Amino acid sequence: MAMGCGASEVSTESDRNAAPSNVDVTTASTGPQRRWVQIPGDRAESGYVRLSPFDYASAGRPVPMVWFYPERLDLDAMVATLEKTLEKYQLFTGRYAAPPEAVQLNNQGIPVEVVETSGSAREAAETYLPLQEEYKVYPRHSNAAFLPSAEIHAKMDPDKFDPEVPLLAVKLTRFAEGGTALGLLLMHAVADAQTEILFLTNWSQTFRHLPMDPLPVHQRCPPQVCGDEISDSDLTAPSTMKMRCVPQDEPVIPEFAPAMPKIMGQSICAFNFPKTTVDRMVAAAKVSAAEALDEGRYFSTDDVLSAQLWKAMVKLRCRQLEIPEDSEDITTSQRACNFRGRCEPKLGHGYCGNGVTQVWTEMRVKDILAADISTIALQLRADLQKFTPATVPLYGRWL
Repeated sequence: MAMGCGASEVSTESDRNAAPSNVDVTTASTGPQRRWVQIPGDRAESGYVRLSPFDYASAGRPVPMVWFYPERLDLDAMVATLEKTLEKYQLFTGRYAAPPEAVQLNNQGIPVEVVETSGSAREAAETYLPLQEEYKVYPRHSNAAFLPSAEIHAKMDPDKFDPEVPLLAVKLTRFAEGGTALGLLLMHAVADAQTEILFLTNWSQTFRHLPMDPLPVHQRCPPQVCGDEISDSDLTAPSTMKMRCVPQDEPVIPEFAPAMPKIMGQSICAFNFPKTTVDRMVAAAKVSAAEALDEGRYFSTDDVLSAQLWKAMVKLRCRQLEIPEDSEDITTSQRACNFRGRCEPKLGHGYCGNGVTQVWTEMRVKDILAADISTIALQLRADLQKFTPATVPLYGRWL
């Protein structure tokens, strides 16, 4: 996703009156230069954009992304074309309405930090480049330096639906020895990963003087998503989704939280899965399925990889948490399902909202450790196939 050049007028942090009071201003002499990017007044819209049930279900944290480019890009031009791009993404410069049933299009703007640093983008991205070795261990927070500052991050994470907090923050880092890093934090309640990637793609198009394609669609609550026409009598709890309700004033503590200190370290282990290895895994699973008379049932490459990783993780967790391998305890695989193409009519690639939900598969610890990969993969596929065009609006209405 290479960028070219562009130009436009931007507002900078020197105009403190333009920046809301919740954002501190720094300069290049004391740290990153922070600019406050807003849409020009004559092109700014007003009003509200209703959040969908799937937006609420996805809320809680911002979605972080870092992109590395080999070229030293024109940072002023990147900020300028960001402003132009935001004209089609006015939601991102707004703030949560109170109560947070919508985003108010009030053009409060977004903070953009601009940094010049030593080294090269290739060195910084070394952690994420394709592996030659079987696996690699690297620090969990190795990309933190290229995301918006800790101060901004602390205001956005966790997402408290605070109408004073930006929905989007950007950090641009240019390396003295070549390359550029682009880091973003975007509230998950207003965008999923596909929306964020489309936003970056359209920013790239604008940077290179090309039209945006596709344009974002900001109608988040069509009938095929929200199910507004479905009566309460037709509603049942989704079979492939877990939802735990707590009293309004009680904090929501994830059920896995007590175990996290025992299983979450400060390092990440990345495994190398070359195509030849994956092909062998899939072929072996197909042979196993044929022997079990399941040859006619379909499972994908992703199902096979997910089955391999799930089974391996269960074995690891048993050791970490001192759980016997013949335990009757339930283990759950949680996967994201993109329903843009499952809706009827389809939402389209430009749908600018959360077009994903969670699909859950459960097995007993002793069963998954005794099962072959094809059995696990087929169970994963069966639960995914329960999510149909008719299911999406039922989920939306139930939520």
